[in-house]
Amino acid sequence: MKRLIASLVALAIVIMFGIIGHNYVDKTYREITEELTKSEEEVRKGEILLAIEYSKEAERKYVKAEKLLAAFVNHGTLDDIGVDISAVTPLLYAEDKAEFFSHAAQAKVSLEHLKNDVEITVKNLF
Repeated sequence: MKRLIASLVALAIVIMFGIIGHNYVDKTYREITEELTKSEEEVRKGEILLAIEYSKEAERKYVKAEKLLAAFVNHGTLDDIGVDISAVTPLLYAEDKAEFFSHAAQAKVSLEHLKNDVEITVKNLF
């Protein structure tokens, strides 16, 4: 009986860890995607300086979140997303809009894949 209780406690801890991780990744996805989208909108309006501020904010939020995300996600995946996010601001300074949109879109897609990978589904559990 003691083993069963210990197993149930361990299972509860694992489930709780998974739920916390999922919620944190989802929150991070929404915040960073929102900043990148705002940046894209400002570029379309021709407001490069405002777009730079939004892209810097996206990068700042990602760097802050990356420390905790590392507990839930593969470091290689985080590095790949970080490369795309960190490339966005310099591309705005260079006024390379095509590359900016490419990296911003890739970062948003990678973040969405990350969010989907940590969803609690039967597929992801097994």
